[in-house]
Amino acid sequence: MGDRAIKIDKVGGPQATRTSRTYPRSSIRKTVRKITGVADPSKSPPFRPEGKIRILTAFGEKQKRKTTQRTMRSLSDAQVREKLRKSKFSIGPHTPPELAKLILISGTEAGMIP
Repeated sequence: MGDRAIKIDKVGGPQATRTSRTYPRSSIRKTVRKITGVADPSKSPPFRPEGKIRILTAFGEKQKRKTTQRTMRSLSDAQVREKLRKSKFSIGPHTPPELAKLILISGTEAGMIP
């Protein structure tokens, strides 16, 4: 690390000068982002995954279900079969269109069909 002595100040004392050690390593890059200070420099930076799992309230779940059903019901029979085929759901050629739409809506609500 460094050869400097560590100085500990009391709470309410003068502000200590900041060094690069008070910042997460990921924020020191040659990009446009600004460097932001953190409370604990040894802690890893926040992880933001691409596919987030959202926990919905009862109201949010109801709204999402309504939106999904409205979107799926407006699709034609050929579009429904194409979406199911892309999602690797096998339905027979003689499956009634209402049943195919129900499978598509249920699978979308469950998160099995994107």
